[in-house]
Amino acid sequence: VVPAVLKAEATPVPRVERRSLALVLGLSLPLAGVVWWVAGPLVGDTYFHMGRVRKLAEFDTLGTLGSVNEFQGGELHPGYAFPLLHGAEALVARLGGVDPADVVLYLPAVLVPLALVLGYGAGAAVFRSWAGGLAVVAAQAGQMGLSRRGLFFEGTGAFETLAQPSAATIMLVVPAILALGFTFVVEGGWILLGAVAGAGFALAAIHPTYAPYLALVLGGFLLARLVLVRGWEPALTRGSLVVAAVLIPFGLLLVLLLPVVLDTPAVTPSARVRAVELGLNRNNFTELGEWFGYSPGAIARGGPLVVAGLASALGMTAHP
Repeated sequence: VVPAVLKAEATPVPRVERRSLALVLGLSLPLAGVVWWVAGPLVGDTYFHMGRVRKLAEFDTLGTLGSVNEFQGGELHPGYAFPLLHGAEALVARLGGVDPADVVLYLPAVLVPLALVLGYGAGAAVFRSWAGGLAVVAAQAGQMGLSRRGLFFEGTGAFETLAQPSAATIMLVVPAILALGFTFVVEGGWILLGAVAGAGFALAAIHPTYAPYLALVLGGFLLARLVLVRGWEPALTRGSLVVAAVLIPFGLLLVLLLPVVLDTPAVTPSARVRAVELGLNRNNFTELGEWFGYSPGAIARGGPLVVAGLASALGMTAHP
């Protein structure tokens, strides 16, 4: 909000892009209605996230971040150490006078239009085209809407989990960073860079483990651009600043969380604990001797677009 207020004037938007954005927003409303209609019951990890929201909404004080825990022993979950998203949902529950469980169940429907609009913004910024924005929205709706998580979330896929840090990061924060970051690469300006840094902090606070993945994608763009232009240019400098805006908040948070990570048995398990965890997650992982990896079934639950993409990549590898 602050960078938007500081910006002197709005950038003119072509009519075709306004129409494309209106189309995305219009089509998102029926999908949001379906997500609202199929909401519930609470399943899987939703219980954990709802429990954190309820603690933050109903307790007057929690003392420390460790009080908002998941594990039986009371240790803090390093992946959700700072409850930024959970705190926002708790605020919605308090101000709206509604039960935290209802917020967790129905907030995803409210966020669906925002997710698709941000997806359009990311596609339009990356491909410099309204058609690219529409293509990304179609891919996002197809992949997220048709994905499955075990026996859960079969109706509207990952859209049903938009109130959880994982889906919110992938469908809200990451597209926002891509839209802001690639606009900054083209236009420059410290106001845009400040917005990217703010989004980078949100990414690190909501789901820190996703920051390196995004940095890999941005770094891949920089490497490809460097190979194509065969020299340094201002766009590469600005792109490097975008990567820094993602990694610096992550690095600072990692330093703060390192003692928590090293203290968490689930992060540094013994051989016995790891064997038990693999048994509990046998639907997702397969053992490969001393190693383990994603099972074919877990990959397939990513939806038909994921399977088709992997099949295409394997086909191109087999027939270069």
